[in-house]
Amino acid sequence: MSSALSAAGYTGHISFSRTMSNTSSPAPASPSTTSPPVRIPPPLVH
Repeated sequence: MSSALSAAGYTGHISFSRTMSNTSSPAPASPSTTSPPVRIPPPLVH
């Protein structure tokens, strides 16, 4: 059971990573619009 879960989690992580990279490259404007407001506070704290 542990092995199956580990394999599923690992594959899911790779799939998620690949999907994020794919979505980030072609559609950076979408995440960018929602990122600025949320990323503004951290830089200010720095």
